Amino acid sequence: MCSSDSSTTTTRSIVTDYFNWRLTNKTATTTNRLYMIIRSIASDCETKYYSQQPPFYFRVSSSSLIDVQNNHYEIAKELFDDGTITWSRIITFISFSAILAECLMNQQQLN
Repeated sequence: MCSSDSSTTTTRSIVTDYFNWRLTNKTATTTNRLYMIIRSIASDCETKYYSQQPPFYFRVSSSSLIDVQNNHYEIAKELFDDGTITWSRIITFISFSAILAECLMNQQQLN
């Protein structure tokens, strides 16, 4: 049986690894099979999103950070409001969050 602390640690480490990998332009290496699977699925999710949707850009200023937070919340609500939680939805949300973080980092570097 898996304890809740162990689950939290694993979930956090998966998300942290994906963000680190995604935000370092996919140069970080790992031998952890789970991390490699999540990276592959989330990367495919991004590719699929970009092929089906026009690119989106976030313009962020210090006065609009609350708007970014609200938009992030709305995406989460849209994905999970019906009470159905699947790995596909979780990975989509992680992937979207990494895209958002990358946009925010790029915007900060421009300022």
